[in-house]
Amino acid sequence: MLPVTRYLIFAAIGLTLFTQNAGNTAVAVAFPEIASAFDARIVLAGWVLSSFQLAVIIMVPLAGKASDALGRKRTFTFFVLLFVIGSFLCAIAPNIYWLILFRVVQGLGSGGFLTSAVGIAADTFPESRLRSVGFVTSILTVGSAVGPNVGGWLTESFGWRYIFWASIPPCVAALAIGAALLKRDSKMAKPAFDLRGAGLLAASLGAMIVGLTVLGGGEVFKSWPAVAALFVAGSAATVLFVRYERGAANPLIEMRMLRERQFAAANVFNTAFGLSIGVFSFLPLYAVEVYGASTFQSGLLTSPRAIGMVAGSVLTTLQLARWGYRWPMLIGITVEALGIALLGFESGGFASYGLALSGLAVMVVVVSLTGFAQGFVMPAANNACIELMPDRVATITGMRQTCRNVGQMMGIALASIVLDRSVNLAQGFQYVLFGTALIALLTVPSIVMMPRSPSDAPSQRLG
Repeated sequence: MLPVTRYLIFAAIGLTLFTQNAGNTAVAVAFPEIASAFDARIVLAGWVLSSFQLAVIIMVPLAGKASDALGRKRTFTFFVLLFVIGSFLCAIAPNIYWLILFRVVQGLGSGGFLTSAVGIAADTFPESRLRSVGFVTSILTVGSAVGPNVGGWLTESFGWRYIFWASIPPCVAALAIGAALLKRDSKMAKPAFDLRGAGLLAASLGAMIVGLTVLGGGEVFKSWPAVAALFVAGSAATVLFVRYERGAANPLIEMRMLRERQFAAANVFNTAFGLSIGVFSFLPLYAVEVYGASTFQSGLLTSPRAIGMVAGSVLTTLQLARWGYRWPMLIGITVEALGIALLGFESGGFASYGLALSGLAVMVVVVSLTGFAQGFVMPAANNACIELMPDRVATITGMRQTCRNVGQMMGIALASIVLDRSVNLAQGFQYVLFGTALIALLTVPSIVMMPRSPSDAPSQRLG
């Protein structure tokens, strides 16, 4: 394969990943405008964010197996096309309910082409596989930094629908490059999909989140029978999912990763960590409604967090072998909790020693600190416990991301309910932020239960 061909292929997959992540973070910036345009309560409009996340959770493990069995080109083409269709439908959605449904379609496409893109990068650059995969994942971070700024500008200049319209041309270009340059897939193998497991997991998570939505959106005494029924259905689906997965030949989730004490601690931590990330989806709404920022300013506000995350992640990655797992997680989660709590104190500004900062400027500083803390945690949280089962790195990594995605979806759903039920948004955000800070601190025992460092793990290795 010619060098120029390989780099064009990499550009194509990078373009799709950048567009997907930039578009998803841009939707968070446009959230206040979307809720206002459809005159939707926050508890319902929150599904515009959480439905996408639910679709990604279900699709990622299925798409990984599809990519291995059906071929990289087929799966990449199918899922990018599905994302394009979902983006088009979101752009023309006539009401909030259709928009939520179309976000599911977009999320299925997004969750699907993420895994195939990583596989294509590894296959295209076999001599530098780790580096190429690293570059692919770094593109997601760049998208997180750029997306809110572009989203704020598009929303303020043309309207929120243009966020979805803008996602289509880059993906169509990537489809054309992929169709022309990706090598033809070999004969398809029969994929071992755990469709029943995926369906039960979707039913479990979906019923629980819908139950919370009904509870948050209606009068308690009138809505409790429906809420109770949904929670019973969700609990039953969870029990059936666990029982089925224990005996499944190709389980969607490795049950051993839920039972073992140290893995369970890592899963609890990553779920709670994901919850705090989900709450940050409402940061633009907080800036607009509480601090009086414009939509464009609220988009700019998220960039310092993304930059801080990159800086914190790089620092911990370089020092991880020296520091071990626990200290980066303990320090990072403590600083994150402090930053989130500080955000809960609505600031009118700060003036001292001739230095004057507006409330929004103070918010930028605190958001940057919190982003740095989250990035500081991630490398340790991603790698902790891997040495316990070194032959199952991919499975462990997938489990970590699944827990984080579930936590993110829960954070969005719970924050939506609290904000909708509060007397005003300023008070609601205080409850959300203080509660999130408390949950972050409650993860400290789970950190202590994990191995202290890579050198501790071999002596505790699981057979």
